[in-house]
Amino acid sequence: MVTQRLRHAAGTLGAAVSVAALASSCASNDGSSTGSHALYAVGSTHELCVGSDRGRTFVEGLDTIANRGPGPVRIDRAVWLDSQGFKLLGIGVFQRQEGDQFATFGVWRGIPPQGLASGIGGATLVAAWARQVPAEGATLPVSDGNQHYFDIVVSWSGLNGTAGPVRLSYTDAEGHKGTVATRVTVTVHQNATDG
Repeated sequence: MVTQRLRHAAGTLGAAVSVAALASSCASNDGSSTGSHALYAVGSTHELCVGSDRGRTFVEGLDTIANRGPGPVRIDRAVWLDSQGFKLLGIGVFQRQEGDQFATFGVWRGIPPQGLASGIGGATLVAAWARQVPAEGATLPVSDGNQHYFDIVVSWSGLNGTAGPVRLSYTDAEGHKGTVATRVTVTVHQNATDG
């Protein structure tokens, strides 16, 4: 009798494991198990706060991503999430290069950004802005061991609002789809003198 109960319990457990395996294989058909993890966000999550006394149009390049391969990645779509009170003017990308004298692109007033040449990194910031391309449709090579990461550059207008992070949907070198969200949210507070 005890042996029969154990066999029944083992059979029930086996059936439960089979059902669970089937359910998990069905759940993985959404592409997540074969989805790409080639791109990842570098750095830590943080919020950037800017006063509107700095202007009405801004450029922010604090988001950094890397491509860990196995080959080039094509960005299919770039979306600035949770935007409230801003007008998105563009999302671009450039790869850091040997000799760049800045850690991140930073936050600038105006489009094109005003004062790049006098900022930390000077001429290399100007060169980085010039090599920026629209994020959608860009092909990103594998990031090398010297940390030549990619800066995501967001341009917008607005005196009071919040947005971010940027979500990139992409296709990797093997044809797998993936998404990555950057780590920066932006808030602009309207100053009393802005009217």
